[in-house]
Amino acid sequence: MKEFSPHDFVANKGPLPFALSDHLFVIRALILRDLRLRNQHRGRLGFLNDLIQPLVVIVLHYYVFIFINRFMPARIPVELYVLGGFTTWFAFRDTSAKNILAIENERGFILIPRIQLAHVLAATAVWETALSIAILYVGLFSSMVLLGSDPLPNVPLSIAAFCIAALLGTGFKLVFDSLGERWPVIKGTKGAVTFLLFLTSGIYFGSTGSPSNQDILNRVVSFNPLFDLLEPQRHALWPGYPVAGISMLYPLTWALGLMFVGLLLRGWVRSRTP
Repeated sequence: MKEFSPHDFVANKGPLPFALSDHLFVIRALILRDLRLRNQHRGRLGFLNDLIQPLVVIVLHYYVFIFINRFMPARIPVELYVLGGFTTWFAFRDTSAKNILAIENERGFILIPRIQLAHVLAATAVWETALSIAILYVGLFSSMVLLGSDPLPNVPLSIAAFCIAALLGTGFKLVFDSLGERWPVIKGTKGAVTFLLFLTSGIYFGSTGSPSNQDILNRVVSFNPLFDLLEPQRHALWPGYPVAGISMLYPLTWALGLMFVGLLLRGWVRSRTP
C-alpha cells in the first residue's frame, strides 16, 4: 500500500478524487499526521498516553464507587458500570474538543488545499471512536483477568453507542466553533456546557438511580442525549441492565440535527468573514 500525506493531493492538478478509497486514504493520512505531531516529543509510544490517562480515571472511579458502596442497578459489576459510562463519555468529549493539529489556522481555515472539512471531522471522529473502543476492551480484558469472568459484550450495540457519541460530539463542536468565530464569548461557554452535559449524562447514576431519588434523577437527565447512549452501553456490557424507555434514536436525532445546524452556521460565518 502506497504511503502518502495529505499534501499529495496538492500536486494532483486533476479534479478532486471522489473514489471512496481516496477519501479513506486522506482520513488515514490525517490521523497518522496528527499522531506524529502530538507525540513528536514523547517518543514512538507516546500515543499510549492517550490510552493510559482515561484508564487511570476509570480505575480511580472504580475504587471510589467500591469505597462508598455505590448502589448498582440490576447488580451490574462496578467495573462494567464505570467502563461503559466513561468510555462513551470520552468518545463524545474528545471528539467535540480536539482538532487535527496544524490543519487549520487561527481563524479556522483549512491550510492544506483540497482537504475538505469532512475529511478533518471524519479523521477526528474515527480516531476518538477507535480509541474509546480500545479503552473499553483493554478494561474488559483486565477485568476478566483480575476480577473474574464477565458476560461477553454485545459488540454491535456497544460500537453503535460509540459511533453516535462521536457523531454527537462532532455536531456539538461544529455549532460552538462556528458561533465562536462570530461571537468569541460563545466559545468561552463551551466548557461550561460540556461540564453540565457531563453532570447530567448518567456517569454517576443510572436509569434506576437509587430507590430514594429515581424520579428526581430521571427528570434531570431526560433531555440529555448522552444519557441515552451511556445506558445502552452499560446494557451492552451487562444484559440485565435496565434500559426500558431509552432509545438511541433520540441521541442520533440530536447528532444529525447538530451536524446540520453546525454546517449551516459554518457556511454563514464563512460568508461573512473578510
